[in-house]
Amino acid sequence: MTAELERSARELAEAETEDSAAGARVAVVWETRLRDLLLTDPEARGELEQLLAETRRENPQVTTVTQHITASGPHATAQGVVGGSIHNHGAPAPDTRSLPPSGAQA
Repeated sequence: MTAELERSARELAEAETEDSAAGARVAVVWETRLRDLLLTDPEARGELEQLLAETRRENPQVTTVTQHITASGPHATAQGVVGGSIHNHGAPAPDTRSLPPSGAQA
């Protein structure tokens, strides 16, 4: 298994940074191997979880995207797309609590 890990590491190192297909191929291969390992040796689960936690600590794969959009003007709407969702944020409603009721004389 060590030789296979080294081969996968070389494949990823040789792939261009933008080659997401190489990473996807390696991920599918190892996901299958690890699933097969757990089927044949369920007692390996604890050790495997420790190994995965250590790997994640050493190689964080967290990607954070922050998007700021501003719209101004009459009837303007700001729209942003994050993960396929659209969130519309219009201007906040005016605070009418301090205004006299309509039709009331001041």
